[in-house]
Amino acid sequence: MFRDHKDNIPSVNCIDDDWNGWIGLNCEPSFVSVHVDEAKDLANWHERLVGSAGEFLDLEPATEADWYRREIQWEGWIPLDSVIQPKPWYFDMIAPIPYTPMEEGFFVKEEHLTVCRENYESIESYVEEITQCDRFPIGTPRPAPFDITQLAKGFVSIRELQKAGAASKRAILSRLGFLSWWMSSVSKWYQVISDETVNRIESLRPRFGRKKGYIVDFEEYWREVNVSLWLKHQLPIYYRLTWTMRRNPRFTKIDPRLIMALADAEQEGVSLYDIGEFNVEEKKLVAEKYDEFFQP
Repeated sequence: MFRDHKDNIPSVNCIDDDWNGWIGLNCEPSFVSVHVDEAKDLANWHERLVGSAGEFLDLEPATEADWYRREIQWEGWIPLDSVIQPKPWYFDMIAPIPYTPMEEGFFVKEEHLTVCRENYESIESYVEEITQCDRFPIGTPRPAPFDITQLAKGFVSIRELQKAGAASKRAILSRLGFLSWWMSSVSKWYQVISDETVNRIESLRPRFGRKKGYIVDFEEYWREVNVSLWLKHQLPIYYRLTWTMRRNPRFTKIDPRLIMALADAEQEGVSLYDIGEFNVEEKKLVAEKYDEFFQP
């Protein structure tokens, strides 16, 4: 069975008693956005609700759990906060970017622009070195290009300026997630990049606090997700156990009824107990036929 960073069977929570709604492993599923199903089909999500700081009001992917996608597989590792005070500007999606109104338009304040550029360019340089090293597989996705110099131009409205500012925060947070994912997923990652870059990346570790986590469609992505790694590094995992999954023995390991029964038995020192018509001993034997990657 899957185990967390303390080598315990993870806690499991569900928003209803029938296990039909969102399920959370070591997390609270009520935090899942009500817009998450719309967000799954990004290509057809044309109308986004935008706040005064340029943040998305429907689902902000920089701070809210979002769907696991192959092309942005590292984004569940995005840190949500920092122990460093004052907190770096890019962690606060609802804080407006400071600006100055001028005849030519609205401009990001010069001192803030300098900080934005320096922060982005340094973190981007670490990502660039990693993606060019021998250990980084050819064709593997990396954070999308972002032009930080756009913040230096004049904007026709405060709204457009704030949208650009929010985009710059997302670009940096995505790269921090990428770095966290790389350090946690690749053994001896520090051997394939320069010592200077290693030291600078290590200096960012205090900013890698609690992580955003993933919403997972296991039926689509079971072949590539690494639940064990995520739990070991305390990433929240959200999913639904569909009726199709309940009938598929491959997914028995993530049936919340089995996880709950095994966790209770281990923590309380009690015998396994059935849950309604759910035969725990029988399901445990089925689950043990599959490895941590859902392979028999």
